[in-house]
Amino acid sequence: PDTTQSESSGLLPRIIIDQVSLLDNSFAVQVPGSGYQSETDIRNFHAENFKLDLNTNKLSLHQVLLAQHESKVLIKSVKTELPVEKNIESAASDSEPFTVAIGSIRLQENDLKYDQENEVAKVSTDFNQEHIHLKELQLLIEDFAFEGSTIQGYIQHFQAKEQCGLDIQQLSTRFVYSDTGVILNKFLFETPSSAVDGDFKTSYESLAAISKNPGLLGFDIKLKRMLLASDDMKHFRNMVGTNQDVKKLLANSIYLEGKLKGKVADLNIENLKIETGGIRLSASGKIAGLPDPNQLLASINLKEFSGTTKSLSGLLPAGSIPPNIAANESFILKGKLGDKKGAYTFDLAMKSSAGDLALKGNIKLLPGANKLTYNVHAQSEGLQLDRIMMDTLYGNTVFDIQVNGRGISPATADAQVQAFIPNVFYQGYEYKNIDLSASIAEAVIDASLKVQDSAIATELVARYSVDSLNPLLKATVHIEKLDLQQLGFITDTMIFKGDITADLTNVNARHINGTVLIPHIEISKGKNIYKLDSIS
Repeated sequence: PDTTQSESSGLLPRIIIDQVSLLDNSFAVQVPGSGYQSETDIRNFHAENFKLDLNTNKLSLHQVLLAQHESKVLIKSVKTELPVEKNIESAASDSEPFTVAIGSIRLQENDLKYDQENEVAKVSTDFNQEHIHLKELQLLIEDFAFEGSTIQGYIQHFQAKEQCGLDIQQLSTRFVYSDTGVILNKFLFETPSSAVDGDFKTSYESLAAISKNPGLLGFDIKLKRMLLASDDMKHFRNMVGTNQDVKKLLANSIYLEGKLKGKVADLNIENLKIETGGIRLSASGKIAGLPDPNQLLASINLKEFSGTTKSLSGLLPAGSIPPNIAANESFILKGKLGDKKGAYTFDLAMKSSAGDLALKGNIKLLPGANKLTYNVHAQSEGLQLDRIMMDTLYGNTVFDIQVNGRGISPATADAQVQAFIPNVFYQGYEYKNIDLSASIAEAVIDASLKVQDSAIATELVARYSVDSLNPLLKATVHIEKLDLQQLGFITDTMIFKGDITADLTNVNARHINGTVLIPHIEISKGKNIYKLDSIS
């Protein structure tokens, strides 16, 4: 080694070593106070052009090779006494930050084993961060540099097999780590069945700043492809604890792509695509206000949310979809979603193998007794309820319903409903042309119903109190036609016509009280017509 003083470097020495080679070396390290112990066996270590300048705090190496190397590290917990604090004054150092530059670092056929507390005799297919064993480890890093708080380099190739069965065939990236962020350019990760390809960048003023305000954390992610295969994710299932819903998700392969840019408090999402378990999601949009959910602002363009009832049920928590809902019906949902500090807007259209449905409106969360306000418009075109509910009691249904108001409990709700039902199939008959208008205020429902059908033509006006202490009902019904045979209730011909008036001051099933008046009724049975006077 050259330990002579450099002509321009100051008083401290420069050390230059052309080559360092170590063959067949074994050593062990024990640090009882920290619980650390290790065993290392190096077959081949080689380094070239070692240069250390203590005047400028610079270390450089042309290349480092570590081949056929095995290391075992065991760390055990130890009880340590807190050191006695001493006031030591030290002079501030004006020296340059220490820098390291290495042209290439190559590891070939390495075996690294790490255990915490004790060694594990039985190998599991579950990854255990306390017991890691990497075999056949290959690594090539080029242009590695360390200066101050910045570390950077080019991982050209990394591969290894972990004892749980995870087989990393390729990992490569150009990386930069500093105290203001992390950059992974041209990141590529591959196993026999998984792959991640993209560019990743996080930025922050400081770790202290984002720990105090996570909304300042910045992202610039361009994810070209992320395929997480279930064969690989199964190794990490125990890391989610006992949450069966998350474990159910890990049982499916997951595919993602898209772009994410901005800060946690102001994020832009571009062309996000997710596919898993037969469900596909495609969306773009903007999310602001996080991490405070009360300040959330969101505008989402839902390009596609599609799948089958069965595939959706396989991802949701058990019982989310009732068992009487058909499993094999397919659907595709598109539209727009928004959230403005608890005010939700939506404009959605769903097409399915069992009919179409559209929803448009807004819902706003409120404090106090009236928990929300709402304005919702729902339309269906040919919903096949018999297919959806697997029950022939129902059938083709078409409706146009508008609901607006506030509050959800009968005691506090103040709302209006307008509904037109051109077609609804029930119990063997297809009812047509149903108009409904209803409102609720101060625990009282006012409603009017009109039906213009070939088998039933009627008008109803009613008022009903939902007060459990004073349930009352007032109603008038005009029946222009009620054909019981056509409706499927009886096999013989029978048609009713007439009027009904009801004034009930108590509609409790045990204590019904009031009057019911039928001033006129006409019954047609075959060719016979029976007219009855007032009945009360």
